[in-house]
Amino acid sequence: MRACFCFFAVVALTLSVFADEIPSQPENINVKPLNFTPPDVKQEKMENGGMLFVLPDSEAPLIKLFIIFRGGSMTDPKDKLGLCAFSVEMLKSGGCGSLSPEALDENIDSLGAHLSFSTEIESVTISLYVLSEEFEKALKLLFDILSKPRFDEEAIKSRKNIWLENLRQIYEHSSNIAGLLFKRALYSDSPYANPTEGLPETVSKISREDIVTWHKKWIQPQNMYIGLTGPVTDSTVSLVKEVFGKWKVEGENEKLPEIKIEQKEGLRIYLFERKGLEQVLILVGSLSAERAHPERPVLDALEYIIHTRINLKVREESGLAYSAYATHQACSKAGIFYAAAQTKTSTAVEALRLMVEQLRLAKTALPTTDAIRCIKDHFLNSFIFRFAEKGRLLQEVLWLKFYGFADDHLTKYCDRIRELGPDTLVEAGGKFINTDALTAVLVGEVSGLKNDLKKEFSNAKILELTSFDIIEVEKKKEEEKKGD
Repeated sequence: MRACFCFFAVVALTLSVFADEIPSQPENINVKPLNFTPPDVKQEKMENGGMLFVLPDSEAPLIKLFIIFRGGSMTDPKDKLGLCAFSVEMLKSGGCGSLSPEALDENIDSLGAHLSFSTEIESVTISLYVLSEEFEKALKLLFDILSKPRFDEEAIKSRKNIWLENLRQIYEHSSNIAGLLFKRALYSDSPYANPTEGLPETVSKISREDIVTWHKKWIQPQNMYIGLTGPVTDSTVSLVKEVFGKWKVEGENEKLPEIKIEQKEGLRIYLFERKGLEQVLILVGSLSAERAHPERPVLDALEYIIHTRINLKVREESGLAYSAYATHQACSKAGIFYAAAQTKTSTAVEALRLMVEQLRLAKTALPTTDAIRCIKDHFLNSFIFRFAEKGRLLQEVLWLKFYGFADDHLTKYCDRIRELGPDTLVEAGGKFINTDALTAVLVGEVSGLKNDLKKEFSNAKILELTSFDIIEVEKKKEEEKKGD
């Protein structure tokens, strides 16, 4: 009993000694800031103009090779939208060198390699994951795919049929329709509005000759960024330089299309009727900053707080949607900041009102102290763990170089987040969200909403769409006005 008493006495004494040192709230705990110093990524320009970035990772089981080519769907001709994406599909599916499409698939499988291709607005990307002992064979095979494609005619016919069927299914979904219309409404006839996969009526026109011409223009060594990571040695790097460095440049550098985007003032609301849908998908936002904007950390923080507010007002407090959010998507010359939600037809106007209200409040409503703390905690705590794997860090460095970010973007990112204050975010709201030029797209059973929308948004321009051709619809409306 005496021993037990002594034990509790010691505990009580210990607690009394340290009581003043224990914060009453978790946020008052003094935690040293996490510092991030990215490892050195070796960078080299090869003789043919291609860029090579190397980050060894002795603990990784696989060698990973990433390649980014400039180009992407923004290079598609207007009458053959989808050309880039479909051509990239045929790089993998159309055979290469002496290998038929079937033989190429067998070779990839026999190496146990993972090989993937993808197309974005401004780029074409390739990823190769393979064991060290098979890397040389896989590398040379990839080189043949890129430099000696066969583009087998029968394979093109077969893949095109599948592609067209997939497109028909894609545009059955309201989210894909809304995304296409939203980009066209904001980017107008700019190449940034091109649908990456194309449209059925444009893909059907693509010929083998178009694909060959596309390949000669855009899949060129001076146009590529290569990233190499994993258990690589000096001999591995030399092999990559030997294989891809000998790739000869053909012709002159192809120029990317010029980007001209007209800002449309006022609130514009586009309605696309889709019978049989229980929900209306709403997108609303404006043109915003380019991808490599020097204030990107502040823009990321703004996205976080507006997302939180939209979710709180539309979903949690009002119960109008299962999902409501805000985000920012960007290209090299311009981006889009927007909010999205899906709700019943009967509550669509109210949901849109709340979304527009929150976007407008971004430039006046000061974030609370707790909100600022949450933003900082979120970004500072997650930032380092984004790059726990060297492969992810190398990919990030590749993209930062590709898009022209400042060299110190990663090292200064956390410092910029730590400096955030309420005034900074309100200023960012006015800078990155143009509430005087908002665009909204509603897809679903929306034809009966026009009168209610006019009452709620008396100064808005409302257009009903029957096709994806927004520009043509707007021209007709202008002509009708002139006629009146």
